[in-house]
Amino acid sequence: HPITTGGMESQIRTQNHGVFRTLHLHFAVEVRYGLTACALANAGVGVAVVDPLTADSSQYSLAQRPFVPEISVMASVVWAENRSLTRVSRQFIREVENIVHDR
Repeated sequence: HPITTGGMESQIRTQNHGVFRTLHLHFAVEVRYGLTACALANAGVGVAVVDPLTADSSQYSLAQRPFVPEISVMASVVWAENRSLTRVSRQFIREVENIVHDR
């Protein structure tokens, strides 16, 4: 299957450059956003290598398999420094932390 992946600056692509090169993988498309890669996988363009949070948040019913070797992906929560977080925002952050922690 052709592979849809993030561009050269993506953490997934950067961390697995050697694995991808060794396997002589055929990259059909390089995209900037993981959800775009999910949309292309859903359309049958190929398989997408994305982080689990992105895969879970896509609107598509995609089959998921662990990627080996495992990849560590750094994520940040950001908000306007000059504004207080709302109650809903704080709850959202807690929910995301719980989902990530449970993985």
